[in-house]
Amino acid sequence: MKYDLYRILVFILLLIPACQKEKIASLSATARTSDSLALVALYKSTNGNNWNKSTADNRDIQFQFKQPITEYRYWNGVSTAVINGVVRVVGINLNSSNLTGILPKEIGNLTELQSLIIGKNNLTGKVPTSLAKLTKLTELQLSENNFDEQDALFIAPMKQLKELSLANNKFTKLPDNLGEMTQITHLYLSENRFKELPQSIGNMEKLEYLFISGNIIETLPIGMEKLVKLKTLSASKNKLAEIPSWIFTLKELKALTLSENKIEGTLSPRFGELKNLHILELQENNLTGSVPAELAQCLNLWCIYLYNNQLSGDLPAAFKQHPRWKDLSKLINPQQKGYHINF
Repeated sequence: MKYDLYRILVFILLLIPACQKEKIASLSATARTSDSLALVALYKSTNGNNWNKSTADNRDIQFQFKQPITEYRYWNGVSTAVINGVVRVVGINLNSSNLTGILPKEIGNLTELQSLIIGKNNLTGKVPTSLAKLTKLTELQLSENNFDEQDALFIAPMKQLKELSLANNKFTKLPDNLGEMTQITHLYLSENRFKELPQSIGNMEKLEYLFISGNIIETLPIGMEKLVKLKTLSASKNKLAEIPSWIFTLKELKALTLSENKIEGTLSPRFGELKNLHILELQENNLTGSVPAELAQCLNLWCIYLYNNQLSGDLPAAFKQHPRWKDLSKLINPQQKGYHINF
C-alpha cells in the first residue's frame, strides 16, 4: 500500500513540470498569435495595399502574411526579438509609408513593443485607448498625422518612454502625471491644441529637448525650473505674456525660441547668464526698452532675432565687438511702428 502511494506521488511530481510546459507552450502560442493578428489588423485598418511599395533602398514594405515575422524581408518595418523563449514584435517603423485610415485597437496587444514609429502618414480618427497597454515603449512617434481632436491621456502609463512625439496633430490635453515619465529626453508637442503644460513636467529631470511651439499655452509652469538638463526650449507661436525668471537658471540651454507670442516687459540683463546659448529668438512680441549690454556676454550666441518688438535706444557697443555677430541690422530691426534701435 505504501509502495502504491509512493508511485502515485512520484507520478504527480513528474506530471507538474509537464503541465507547466504545456501551459507555457500554450501562452507562447497565444502571444505569437496575438502579435500576428495585431499586425494583420494594422495592415487592413490602414489600407496596407496602398502603402508605399518600397523604402528609399527599394525594400518591399508590404506584409507577407504567409511568411514568419522573423523574416524581415517579408515584414519590412517590423522587428522582433526572442523574449522568454518566444518570438515577439518589439518594433514597428512605418514612418512616411502612406498609412491611411485608423489605428486599430489591436495595436495594444503588442505588449512587448518598444518602438512605434508611424509619423508622417495620414492616420485619422482617435488614437485607441488600448495604446495605453504598451507600457514597454521607449519611443513613440505619432507626429504629422490627422488624428481627431482628443486628450492624450493614453500616454500616461508609458513610464519607460525616452522619446515622445505627438507634434502636428489635434491633441488637447496632457495627463496630469506626465512628470512620472522620468526617462524622457526628447518631447515633441508642437502644433497641437494644448492650453497648458502640467505642473508635474518639472519632474522630467532627464529632459533635454522640449518643443511646444504652435499651441495656445499662456504660461510656463514654475516647476520647469528643475529641468536643469534642458538644451532646447522651443515655445514660439503661443500666447505667452512674459519670460519667466526661472529660465535664467537653465544654464545648459543652447536654443531658446519664444517668437510670435504676446510677451511684454523689458529684456532682462540676466540673459547674459546663459553662457551656452547659441540661438535666441524673441522676434514678433511686445518687448520694450533698450537692449541690455549683458546679452553680448553670450559668446556662443550666433543667432539672435529681436525684430518687430517695441525696442528702442542705442545698440550697446559690446554688440558690435561680438565675435559671431557681423550684420545685426536685419536681425534686430525693423521694430514696430514708432520704434527703432540705433546702430
